Amino acid sequence: MRMMLLAYTMAVTLLTVLIILMAPGAAILKGLAVLIGQMAVIGWCCHCAFYDDAERRKTMKAYAGMLLSAILGIVAWLALISLLWALVGCGGQGGDATLTHQEVFMETTEAPQSLSFPVAFTIVERTDGSGNAMWTRQYARALLAEASRLVDYAVTFELVDVHTVENDYEYRQTQLELLSMYTGHGAPGMVNVIISRPDTEDSAGRSRPWRAHTPLFVMRARPGDTITDTALIFLHELGHNLGLAHESNPFYGDGLTTDNYHMEDTGRQLLRIYRNSVIGDYPSQ
Repeated sequence: MRMMLLAYTMAVTLLTVLIILMAPGAAILKGLAVLIGQMAVIGWCCHCAFYDDAERRKTMKAYAGMLLSAILGIVAWLALISLLWALVGCGGQGGDATLTHQEVFMETTEAPQSLSFPVAFTIVERTDGSGNAMWTRQYARALLAEASRLVDYAVTFELVDVHTVENDYEYRQTQLELLSMYTGHGAPGMVNVIISRPDTEDSAGRSRPWRAHTPLFVMRARPGDTITDTALIFLHELGHNLGLAHESNPFYGDGLTTDNYHMEDTGRQLLRIYRNSVIGDYPSQ
C-alpha cells in the first residue's frame, strides 16, 4: 500500500509539472496544477498518519483509490483541454505555438522606431457586384488610418491592395467558412483581410487563436457602426493573430487581451515586434 501511494504521488507530481510546462501563460491552469500537487502530498501524509491503524487501513485504501481516480481524471481533463487549445483553438489554420509575451520580448530585439504594416483587403461581393459597396479603397484607407490612431502610431497600417471577388457562393458563406476557404492563400509579408457580407450572423470577425506568421482574418462592417467601431474589429482580429485571447477565456494569463492590447504600452510593443517578425524588410514609413 505504501509503495502504491508513493508511486501515485510521484505520478501526480510529474503530471503537474507537465501541465505547467504545457500552459506557461495560463494562470488558472498553473493554480490548479499546484493544487493537484498539494492534494497528492496530502494524500501521502494521510496514509502515513493512518497506516498503523489496522481498523482504518481498508477505509484509507478505499479513500486513496477514490482520490487517485479523481486526481487523475482532473489531470487528464486539464491536459486534454490545454493540448486541444494549443492545437485547435477557435478555428482556422494552424500556426506557430503561442508564446507568452515575456518570451516574445526575450527572444526578439527592440523593434525599429517607425514601422508600417502592409494590408491587403479581399472584398467578397455578389456576382452582380453588390453587397459590400461601402468597401471602397477610400474607406479601407480611412479604416487603416483610424486603426493607426488607436494604437497611437506605435505602428501604422498601409493599404497596398483592395481586391474584389464577385461570387454568390462565397458571399453566402459564414465567416468561419470563409476563413477555412482562404486559409493558406494569404499573401506572405502582409496582413490579409477578408471582408464578408455585412449581415453575417456568426460574428463580427473570425481569426486564428494563435500567433501566426501569415496574418489572415475575416471581418465585416456591421450596419450602423462608425469607422472607429470597424477599426476596433480590425485590431481585435489582428490581436488573435498575435496570439491573444478574449478576457473571458480562462487560458489567457498576462493581462493583454484582444480588446485592450492596442491601449497598453506592452501590447503596442508586442505589435511592433510581431510586425518585425512577420513582415520582415517591408519598407517602413
